[in-house]
Parts: sequence; C-alpha cells; structure tokens
Amino acid sequence: MTVPAEVLDLVLGLPDAVQDELVMELAARRQAAQETLHPAWSAEIASRVDDIVGERVQTVPMSEIKAELAALRPVREA
Repeated sequence: MTVPAEVLDLVLGLPDAVQDELVMELAARRQAAQETLHPAWSAEIASRVDDIVGERVQTVPMSEIKAELAALRPVREA
C-alpha cells in the first residue's frame, strides 16, 4: 500500500521538527505493536528463561551449533 498523495503532501508541508516528531512517533508505535505478544508466548518465554536461569536446562554455545550446521551442509546439498 502506498501513502495517498494528499497525506504525503500534508506531512511534507509540516515544519521539519514536526516531521521528525511524526517519524519518531510512527516508529515507536510500530515497535510497540510488534512487541505485543500473545499471552501464551509470554508465558512460554518466561518459563524458558526461568529454566535457563535456574540451570534446569543445559545451553549450547552458538559456535557449537554453527559447527553442527556446517557439518550438515554437505548432507543437505547431496
């Protein structure tokens, strides 16, 4: 979807400071909307963080995961 020309013209006619404020407000609202999670996801994330912090699970270093994935690459490409 494109911005209607009338809206764009109105925004571009605003003082630079107001345009800057508008951009910041739009970005903040988009970020807030993207950060809104379904309650079930929030509970799952909290549970997993608790498991890590409480040392009930063993984490794997990212370097190890990357090495395992690299080793699988030839198998996937065959």
